[in-house]
Amino acid sequence: MSALGMLSTDLQSISTESRRKHPEVRDAAEQSLSLLRSSPDEAAASLLKGDKKSDTILAPLFLSCQTRNSKLASIALGTLQRLVASRLLSPSFAPRIISTLSTDCLTGGVDIQLKVLQTLLSLLTAFGDVSGDLLAEALLACFKLHESKATVVSSTAAATLRQLVILVFDKVVEEDRDGAGEAEVKEVQLPNGTYLALPPFARDAYLTFTDLLLLVNSQKARFLKLSSLSKTFALELVESVLTNHHQLFRSHQELSLLLQQQLCPFLLKALSDRPHFPLMLRSVRVVFLFLRQFTRDLSAEAEVFLSVLTRSIAGESMEGEKERPGWVRVLSAEVLRGLCVHAELLSSLYELYDSRSLEGRSPVFTNLITALARLAASKPALLGTNPTLSGAHLSTPGLGLSTVHENPSSYDVAGVAGMMASAAVAGVSGVVGGMMGGEGSLSAQSSAMKVPCIDQLDKTDAPAIPDGYVFLLALQTLCAIAEGLNSQTLPIYNAIVQRQGGQAAQFQGMAPCALSLDDLPSDNAETKRLQLCYKMMESGWPALLASLSFFMGTNLSDELFVDVLAAFRSLIYVSGVLGLTTPRDAFFTSLSKFAVPPRTVTAFDAWSDGSHPTPKTPMLSMDNLVSASAPSFVSPILGERNIACLKVYLGCVLYLAAVLGSSWYDVFDTLQNAEHVLGFKPPSGRGGQKSGQDPFSPNPQKTSGSSKREEPKQRHPMLMELDKDSVNQAIRRLFEASKSLDNAAFSTYVSSLCKLSADMVEMQTGAIDGPINEDMLSGSQEDLVASPATTTASLATPLSPRSEKVMRRASGMAMPKIVRNGDFGISKLGVVVTLNLNRLVIPDAHPTLAAIIKHLLMVLSGSMIPAILRLQATETLDESLMLLSRILGPETDSSGQVQRQILDALAAQMAVHTLHGSTSTLEIRKMGLETLHMILQQAGHTLVLGWETIFQMLSSVIRLDIYPSEDSGTTIELGSPKRRPAPIITAPVKNDSALIRVAFSSLKLICSDYLPSLSVEQLRLCITTLVTFGQQKEDLNIALTAAGGLLSNLADFVQTKRIGPNAEYDALWMFLLNRLLILCDDSRAEARNGSIQTLSRTLQLYGTTMTEPMWDECLWKVILQLLETLQKIGVDPAVAAGLSPVSPPQSAATVGPTKAADKEWNDTKILAWQSLSTVLSEYLSKPVCTLPSFYLAWTKLLGHVEHSFLSEHNTVGAAAMRGLEKIMKASNGLPILNGGKQSTFWESAWTTWSKIGSLVVAEDGTDRAYTQDILLALMDSGSVIYGLSNTQWNIGRCQTLLHISRGVMVYHHSPEYRLDVDSLSPCQAAILRVVEVLDENVAGTISLVLKELAYYARLAFLPFANVLKTPATAVLPSSSTTKTTSARQATYIAVAKAAMPSLVTRFSLSWTKAELYNDGTVEAIVSAYAMPMALKYSCPQASRIAADPPLWKTATVSFISVLGEASAGLEQRKDVIQQNALVRTWTAIIQCIEGALLADCTFATTMPLPEQDAEEIFDRSLLTAIEQHVVPYIGDPNLPVELVQRLPLLLESSGVLHRPEADPDFVPAPEVHSSPLPKDKQPNTPQSTLRSSSEHAIYGDPVSVTALYRERYRYWCFDLLFALCGNAKQDHEIERRRLAALSLPVLVGRCKGILASHVADTQLLGNIPFARIREEELLYALRKMLELRLWVGSFWAALSADPSANSVSQPSEYFHLCTNQSLTPGIGTDANLPASSVIRDLLLRSSRAHIYVLYALLCKIAASSHTAPIAWITPDSVPDDGPVDPILADARQLASACLLELGKEMDV
Repeated sequence: MSALGMLSTDLQSISTESRRKHPEVRDAAEQSLSLLRSSPDEAAASLLKGDKKSDTILAPLFLSCQTRNSKLASIALGTLQRLVASRLLSPSFAPRIISTLSTDCLTGGVDIQLKVLQTLLSLLTAFGDVSGDLLAEALLACFKLHESKATVVSSTAAATLRQLVILVFDKVVEEDRDGAGEAEVKEVQLPNGTYLALPPFARDAYLTFTDLLLLVNSQKARFLKLSSLSKTFALELVESVLTNHHQLFRSHQELSLLLQQQLCPFLLKALSDRPHFPLMLRSVRVVFLFLRQFTRDLSAEAEVFLSVLTRSIAGESMEGEKERPGWVRVLSAEVLRGLCVHAELLSSLYELYDSRSLEGRSPVFTNLITALARLAASKPALLGTNPTLSGAHLSTPGLGLSTVHENPSSYDVAGVAGMMASAAVAGVSGVVGGMMGGEGSLSAQSSAMKVPCIDQLDKTDAPAIPDGYVFLLALQTLCAIAEGLNSQTLPIYNAIVQRQGGQAAQFQGMAPCALSLDDLPSDNAETKRLQLCYKMMESGWPALLASLSFFMGTNLSDELFVDVLAAFRSLIYVSGVLGLTTPRDAFFTSLSKFAVPPRTVTAFDAWSDGSHPTPKTPMLSMDNLVSASAPSFVSPILGERNIACLKVYLGCVLYLAAVLGSSWYDVFDTLQNAEHVLGFKPPSGRGGQKSGQDPFSPNPQKTSGSSKREEPKQRHPMLMELDKDSVNQAIRRLFEASKSLDNAAFSTYVSSLCKLSADMVEMQTGAIDGPINEDMLSGSQEDLVASPATTTASLATPLSPRSEKVMRRASGMAMPKIVRNGDFGISKLGVVVTLNLNRLVIPDAHPTLAAIIKHLLMVLSGSMIPAILRLQATETLDESLMLLSRILGPETDSSGQVQRQILDALAAQMAVHTLHGSTSTLEIRKMGLETLHMILQQAGHTLVLGWETIFQMLSSVIRLDIYPSEDSGTTIELGSPKRRPAPIITAPVKNDSALIRVAFSSLKLICSDYLPSLSVEQLRLCITTLVTFGQQKEDLNIALTAAGGLLSNLADFVQTKRIGPNAEYDALWMFLLNRLLILCDDSRAEARNGSIQTLSRTLQLYGTTMTEPMWDECLWKVILQLLETLQKIGVDPAVAAGLSPVSPPQSAATVGPTKAADKEWNDTKILAWQSLSTVLSEYLSKPVCTLPSFYLAWTKLLGHVEHSFLSEHNTVGAAAMRGLEKIMKASNGLPILNGGKQSTFWESAWTTWSKIGSLVVAEDGTDRAYTQDILLALMDSGSVIYGLSNTQWNIGRCQTLLHISRGVMVYHHSPEYRLDVDSLSPCQAAILRVVEVLDENVAGTISLVLKELAYYARLAFLPFANVLKTPATAVLPSSSTTKTTSARQATYIAVAKAAMPSLVTRFSLSWTKAELYNDGTVEAIVSAYAMPMALKYSCPQASRIAADPPLWKTATVSFISVLGEASAGLEQRKDVIQQNALVRTWTAIIQCIEGALLADCTFATTMPLPEQDAEEIFDRSLLTAIEQHVVPYIGDPNLPVELVQRLPLLLESSGVLHRPEADPDFVPAPEVHSSPLPKDKQPNTPQSTLRSSSEHAIYGDPVSVTALYRERYRYWCFDLLFALCGNAKQDHEIERRRLAALSLPVLVGRCKGILASHVADTQLLGNIPFARIREEELLYALRKMLELRLWVGSFWAALSADPSANSVSQPSEYFHLCTNQSLTPGIGTDANLPASSVIRDLLLRSSRAHIYVLYALLCKIAASSHTAPIAWITPDSVPDDGPVDPILADARQLASACLLELGKEMDV
């Protein structure tokens, strides 16, 4: 029937029921029916539109509700509900319907109230637009009905409210999805005080949830207008909302704030207040939902809730708080279990809190696990114990066993985990069980609740909770955590492994590798998940281990035991695949303690000893508190659960076999104990067990937990197949798994087994010092080859005894009283080798095979290891070697490496006899020799690498370390007094000549017959063996034969193989040379010299066949090595120790050793240098210089040269330097060595040479007496070095070279003397060659060279400097001459003869360079000539035999040449020459001229007259040079006046013709004859004083005078003085004018003195004739005055205040003569001046001013009545041809002529 039909029916019923009492209802019903019947479709449309017609149709329904008639109301409500449900009503009817329901129907009966609830639910569901107050009104009606006393109404109302509240939030979801559209948005106030605009449905939800929280907090609801509501029901509604719409709370801020600021505080308060079960239950449920859904959004609040729950299960309470009921702890535990079941949620908790602990967050995950651990151990008596699982039942006085009290410091984490597991089950629980006399248990059947406490919402009081329920929850939580980690880790791990190609290992049930999280992509979700699991496991494993270990030891039911065991397995898997080694090992260790309890192992040892002490009454201890139910004597067997743990343990090991690494050690330790226990059968008649009873008997001893009920038929797979065979099969699979391991894992596998074996051997015998680490066991085969004896010797050292505590192992196995029959590790090594034969022959597994062999060798070589173990190791080794040798072939061992390992192992086994000679050792050697004999007998012809071992054994008969003289009988002291003594060999060790001869016979056989069968490496060993026999001292013939004949044969054989390119034989050839080098430092001179010569000849002979790599090796390992070896021999001990050698006495001629043996070593070194330098020079051009390491080797060679030169004997040093010279000469013409980027060759040579030279010439160096030969070698090599690469030179290097050359030149410690007068000594010639070849193109080099040559030119004259009498011309000696020299030293005369002309030659090429003047080079050159020119006849003899010119003449000639160029250079480059340089240069020139002109020439008077004339003529050349090269330039305005005046003063002094006869030193007083110049115009210089003295010496001298020698030369000087003042030459007018102005006072003064003296003496003597010299002097002066023409104004300038400024031009004004005879300017016009002043001024400016000044004296001479001096003189102007007629000169006439010339000048 349709909805409208139902409506008609209902209206008809209403009409019928209302006829009597409610006519208005009837009328309305009839009207409505008429409308429906007339037009049903229109009626339906009207209802949907909500128009007036619809009001008429629905009017009877609303009126029926208002009648309060239950029947009418029931029909009306039913009709409304159907219409609403059918969606036939318009939403506009919703307010009226809700109003009707809430006002008229709530007071009705139960049926009415139920229909109201039904209608409201349909209405709000159908009309989605109901919101706001209308919604609140509907909800309020439901809340009112919920308060009904009728249970059905109340419960229905509660259910309706849940649906309606959820519906409210459903609409919000739809609103968020579809949008609010045009709905009105209103603001609401949030809990934080802010306002937020919300759409209608979101506002309804917010206000509804707010009211619920207000009601929960006992506050009035503002939106619902409800004053109160049950907190429990309100929490239920909140729980419903959170359960269904938790996502909505995350997306809406306003709802999240409600949770944070209203719900969370209430929940925290509810959890903290006095517990009320209904409220606490619902609060905990809401907290559970909150933690599951909102932890990430409200992490801080969630952190608080988790902390509260964690403290609750841990039993913690707030300070002052009473103990809370147990059900609170249960509720918390259930919540936490529910959280931990969700692995992802648990990971999220860790990510939010534990991983952010540094940010202040609480480590929630860690605290949770810790709390669970505390909860688990809170009541151990309640859970009981399982003594069989831990072996606690064996800790009885009857067995004589005690609880193991190990030292915790002796264990690692795994050891501590084992102690934890043992203590968990055998310590506290055992004590409690013994004290209480009962035992507890834990099982799901007895401890679980049918309905969890958190789900019992119908209870008003807490239900009865079993005592073990909370512990069951803790166990289940722990297992859930383990399973969660496993479920999150292993699937991802398997997927990653499959992607990486590890399907093969997975197919075999093994994890192929541990994950490296760093190698995985960091942004991958899988990686992040694994990282979280990694951190969770890393932080939580200690508490997990403690808790699970505790539960494992309790009395659990089978299913719980399986759960714990599965948790162990899961955690082991997780830690294993994630690479968490420490947690993995800890869980393994703990599980191993339950699989094979330490006490069980100890009991087996006690039973195996066969003694049972009588029990005595012991003191109270932990052992005496074991459960009284344990029997006094219990057979040491493993229980079912032990076997189950062992199988799980083996399964985990098998799964993680590839990643265990070093943890295999603990695995093998456990297997060792398990095998020991499983294979043990107690003797008959002991204990309560029958003889021969199998520990795996069908009826093993029942545990206390299983004795109360029968064994179920269907058991968990973990508890099935717990028999011995299954365990043995699992162990076999574990060893068979070694075949599936990769090489690295297999190597660790074997290393761990070897280490366990070593530790067990040590524990039982104390024979191995300390544990054997993996490095010892993973040694390569080369370690065995290098020294097998050393390997075995390392184990022969006695050990210090260890205490029993240290010897006791964590596994419980202690040191037994007797040595067991064999060792587990050794036996299993044989099994591993047998299973992996084909693997061990693969090259990648060779190190593993070497580790096995090495360990077995360690055991069999131990001197203190019992014979039974040594023989077991020997048998295992030999059997393994035989098995390996049988499968070897070209296919399996093509390279022969395994064969080599086999033979090396045998060699090491046979080398044991070198340590000790016990019976077992002889047996071991015998077994090894037998095995070796069998291998050689059967496969000797197929040996590929076996010859190495053979040669090793042959060479072992010779010990070269015994030859140095040592006290062989000295007893070796032990390192520690606590070590037990070991055999010490004190007898002297020596080689047996018989053994040497026998071994040599075998060696000769190999060299004669088997050389073609040997490979290159084997030939190398053969060479080494031959050299060893050549080094032995017992039999000289064998040594000579080995080093001569056999090595020669071998060399010929190698040469036949080197035809064509053959790298192997090339290397072998180099090895032969290297081995031959060993014999080159033999203690016998003839042997080593012969070896060096042989080596040199071999290199010269076969050098062309050697390739560059061969030459490279030869250079380093032969040539340089030989030099280095010889360098260390025969050296002065002080030098070898790094000290300066002691200075030898002055008479010492050599440095170094003088003994015969030392002389032989010096000869050897000289031979080595000569030979090797010859080899290098011959092959330098092509192969050597192109070597990659040539420059490094070159540096090394230069280091040897330096050492030999500075520290060795002089002859050795000279040989080394000559060798360097030879090599450098050979490099000439090789561009690769002397240019471009390859200048390292020259650079290194130069660096070494300069260092050596600097040390030789150092001022503070040692006084070593270097001979001339070694110095000559030094300079020759330096010359060669420079000549090769002069393009690399700079000014610094030139300075260094010249510094060294100068030092060698003046070196004065040389013991021998060579004449160097007539010719240069070789060393001097070499030095000059070095100086002369310097490249002048380098900036500054020419200056250095010229200065150096100038220095050399002065050396010969330095000892004679003291003969210079004139201080002004003295040359200060060089600092080098201040040294104390020996009696015999170089004269340097030949050096001076060579240096002075060389200076001229070099200077002539560069005189135009300004830097020569600026840096003082020209000054130095002039100074070099000054000393011999000043010494003149005092110079040393120029030659002893030849007639060489005197040194001063050579100096003079050179100076004249230099002077002309220097003066020209000063003139040309005066614009760039510095002022001070100009002054210094001219000063040096003037000083040199002074020395030459004023030199002592007394010696010349002893010469014949022709020679004297020749000497004067030679000296005139200097005056000519002065006139030509000095006079034109000395007047330069830039030169100081004092310097310019020195020249005229010098000429005046040089021109003095006579001296008083009576007193040659007479100097008259200055006032007797004054200068014609005013006093203030006289030059104030020392030269002026000198001039005045000479002037006064001839003024007015009435006594006789003596003519000075060299009269003609003196006239030349006087003549030159006149030339300075005249204007005869017009060039350089400015300079000449200035010079004339400064020279005129000197000349006029001299002339005035001559004239005045004559006038004065004439007045005294009358007509008495004067001395000839005086008359000639007067006539000469008058004639020269007559001829002299001055520069116009020169004399006037000379009298002026500034002669230099006025020498060129004078002022136009006139001057008058003052009283002081000085010129002052006139005042006014010329008419104002006196006529005399004007005339005088004009005459002083004239060219005859000098005559005017001497006018008075000339008048006196002209007017004198006395006889005037006359003389015949040669005229100045001489015709070109024809005879020269002398003229008669008269003094009176000459004076008159002068006056006449003056008159002409005045135009009178």
